[in-house]
Amino acid sequence: MQVKFFIVAALLILAALPGGVEAQQRRELNLNDMAAGIETVAQQIHEVLRNEGAGNITLGKFQAQAQVSANFSAGLVAMLGEALERRQTGILKPDSPYSVAGRYAVIEEKNDPTRVFLKITIQIIARKSDDVLQEFVASVRNNNDIARAAGHSGPLPGEGSTQDRNKKMKEQIDKPAVFFDGSLIKTHKDSPYAVEILAKRLGSPGDAKPVQPSEVKGQAFVDLKEGDLYEIRIHNGDPRQTAVGITIDGLSVFTFSEVKDKIGKPSYTHYIIPENAQTTIVGWHIRNNPPANYHSFLVT
Repeated sequence: MQVKFFIVAALLILAALPGGVEAQQRRELNLNDMAAGIETVAQQIHEVLRNEGAGNITLGKFQAQAQVSANFSAGLVAMLGEALERRQTGILKPDSPYSVAGRYAVIEEKNDPTRVFLKITIQIIARKSDDVLQEFVASVRNNNDIARAAGHSGPLPGEGSTQDRNKKMKEQIDKPAVFFDGSLIKTHKDSPYAVEILAKRLGSPGDAKPVQPSEVKGQAFVDLKEGDLYEIRIHNGDPRQTAVGITIDGLSVFTFSEVKDKIGKPSYTHYIIPENAQTTIVGWHIRNNPPANYHSFLVT
């Protein structure tokens, strides 16, 4: 099993399109980021269910465009499911007469093909008829969200406009490149930042060992097998501390954390890596102190 690991260096417009509904029900919303957008989508879904006299819905999958090399589906499903449950506890049922599912793609801007955005299509479907009751199309132009969904690898300029960084990202998505320093994975030779994957078999003694990456069409892969435990080591060669966000299949490593904010979301979003130092992330964060303060990363 080859697993791809990538390094990533808002505007979300939501339009409800007439898919089995009257045109006057179409809505367009300007939102700031993915998180806010998902909350709004959850609100719209809840309103459709209420109009249908339904109290629950089944949450399906999100299919990536075939050319997208990263899996963002689990993250989308988790974000939408959590947003729906915050709006109505118990709204998700496996045998509901309605389901919600969708797809996503990274595509070029029509007016400027040197730039890209993330398009997410969300459909509410009636089980008995398979008719689409409502379709939402979200256009996400937040660079961080695009990078996570696309599996983008590459350095983005710290200065310049959001549009400039988006254009650079488009270039790197079209022509990805990577540099290996032994088992360290970098976006380019002179980058002060690197990712290293360590692994061992489940139940085997000793520490996890670095895995040698390989390059496939400019992208970094490591070969992991079912039953492998793996760890993610972040190297910060910058003379400043650095904040690092880590997602796996679109899920933040803090997704299952019991440390929540006042509205029930994970309190943490990033690890802080000291200057000229390295930190090894050994699993999903559960709580701050042992025992069982994390769940290991396991290939299943």
